[in-house]
Amino acid sequence: MPASTPYNNFKLSKWVRRNIVLKRFNSPAGWIILCFFAALFAFCAVYKIYTVNFAIIGAFGGAIVLGICLMQPLLGFYITIFASFFVFLPTRMGINVPLSTGVEILVLVTFIGVYFSRSKIELDNYASFLKSPVSIALIIYTLFFIVEAFNPNMYSLEGWVFFIRRWAGFLMVYLIAYRVLNTWEKIYQFISFWIIMAFITALYGCKQAWFGLFPFEMNWLKSDPHEYSLIFTAGYLRKFSLLSDPPAFGILSGSMSMLCLILGLSEPKKKRKRFLFFAALIMYLGMSYSGTRTTNIIPPAAVALYALMTITHKRTLMLVFFSIMGFMFIFFAPIDNPTINRMRTTFKSDDQSLNVRDVNRHLIQPYIYAHPLGGGIETSAQDGLRFNPGHPLAGFPHDSGLLKSAIETGWVGYAFMLGFFFIVLFQGIHFYYLMTDPLFKHYIIAITVVEFSYVVTQYSQTSIGQIPSTFLFYPILAIMTRLLQLDRAKRKSQETKILSEI
Repeated sequence: MPASTPYNNFKLSKWVRRNIVLKRFNSPAGWIILCFFAALFAFCAVYKIYTVNFAIIGAFGGAIVLGICLMQPLLGFYITIFASFFVFLPTRMGINVPLSTGVEILVLVTFIGVYFSRSKIELDNYASFLKSPVSIALIIYTLFFIVEAFNPNMYSLEGWVFFIRRWAGFLMVYLIAYRVLNTWEKIYQFISFWIIMAFITALYGCKQAWFGLFPFEMNWLKSDPHEYSLIFTAGYLRKFSLLSDPPAFGILSGSMSMLCLILGLSEPKKKRKRFLFFAALIMYLGMSYSGTRTTNIIPPAAVALYALMTITHKRTLMLVFFSIMGFMFIFFAPIDNPTINRMRTTFKSDDQSLNVRDVNRHLIQPYIYAHPLGGGIETSAQDGLRFNPGHPLAGFPHDSGLLKSAIETGWVGYAFMLGFFFIVLFQGIHFYYLMTDPLFKHYIIAITVVEFSYVVTQYSQTSIGQIPSTFLFYPILAIMTRLLQLDRAKRKSQETKILSEI
């Protein structure tokens, strides 16, 4: 039989799995491979060809990670999220490594691993999953983005292709999360993992505030005058932690702070309750140190939504009371502090930067009215200069996820975005009232508050779609549907048990 037939390829894969994977190189074939690489490393070390050694180590390590993502999608999903937190760190250290592209590759490989590990039961569940409100909204939204490819106002398709690639990644993250987070234990571990990562990130931001930036961070910051002017504002150095910029850090810390606070209110275990409250405090400090005024709306918005959904609970009334007292203390106490002073400028109508944004919004309104489909995807701000130079929107500072949608996809796309956000919040609130299990109900409130936090910050920031928040926003949407399924399965099991005892 020819060597290229599928049969022989299958036999080869079985041989590799038996001799390399299962026996962990403890076989004659494995010894030969290890000896070969050992000789190659020694040769390169003698002749000081270090780049080859690093390339081999990187390729070998990358192959292992890709193999994990393909064979163990859940573990691969965690590896991808973990890596996304450190995407920007090498650049600040002077190492040009395209980690963001690596994260996209990990998402794709993990999605492939999920696809090939499906079972008939999961296929049946996928049908009900795709009928959920958010899934339907995402399908419609995707179809609209495909229509945008024919927008005559775009100068090129390059920006559209760039966006669609990212959007496909968001959809894959959404589907991966639904598939791998299929039990309550896995959902609990996923949320706990995110709390720990957000806590570490916030703690690093607090370190920057208390002890200053590392020398490599300051060198990176000063090497780009534009970036420095955005981060060093009015004599205050805004903290960015491990993330791309202060807004991304502030929004992540603020939303996760509210998640920890709400989960801590009903946590029965005292040790975990104390950790959740402490983590909420550190994350709130991280949000404050980011100097992002948009994030100051997160706590009152989150508390308001939580209060409306649980107004009859005693702990809700206590939370509202202490939240109002804390708000009054921060904004009216006679304290002169750079961080608090910047927070107080959030609601000042005479702030110059806020006034400039309002002027820009009014100037661009005629363009929005005249272009129902907008100027085209990725035609504004810096991306417009990159993908559509010479476009009327190229270089226009939208400074808002909502305004970006309005000018690039028109008032039609803007309506689609608002509809999507409405369905996201509707699903969380509706599922809350459909559930009966108190634990599931409390968790769906907490994650709905996180989604709401990201939605409200879209008014003055492009908060949805950044790394690593993408791995929080879209998986939570899948978790909502999964929690409802678990609640119904638990209820059905209890009813069956009762009927069997009668």
